[in-house]
Amino acid sequence: MFEVTLNLRLSADYPDVTPEIQVFGLESTFSSERIKRVERILHNVAQENIGMPMIFTIVSALQDEIGHLVEDLEAEKIKAEEKVVKEREAQARKKLEGTRVTPEVFTAWKKKFNVEIRAVEEKEKWIPEVEGTKKLTGRQLFLRDSTLNLSDVALMQAAGNEIEFDESLFDEVGFIKILP
Repeated sequence: MFEVTLNLRLSADYPDVTPEIQVFGLESTFSSERIKRVERILHNVAQENIGMPMIFTIVSALQDEIGHLVEDLEAEKIKAEEKVVKEREAQARKKLEGTRVTPEVFTAWKKKFNVEIRAVEEKEKWIPEVEGTKKLTGRQLFLRDSTLNLSDVALMQAAGNEIEFDESLFDEVGFIKILP
């Protein structure tokens, strides 16, 4: 938003002489070139209307020019916003592009990745033994103690090879037959 003041100084010979025209209030919003252009347009309107009353015509011309100035401001604002959007899109595209993968780049990455994975696996393998707080996985238990394979068999033999279970759990499943 801005405020414009039009100063017209009329001489005694008015309307046979153009008035002295000054425009104030545009300095903070527009360039000096643009302000001078508006003043030139107003002087041209005054020159065209010498010999007849021209104040209303000059004010109307100023209103038209202010309309053009506002349109220019809005267009500049839109261009600036579009530029910012394009820059953001370009940055986003740049992020998505990343590094081009060539066989050499992939091989180097794969070697580094394999080393990192081996290091993590080795660390996980030895963590339970060192810390003692983390439970071993089933696989780690069987790899560590091969006699665990036979432990279930020993328990079954001790129980007399008979397994007791509740047949009512299987009543809903009609097609399963339990053999004695």
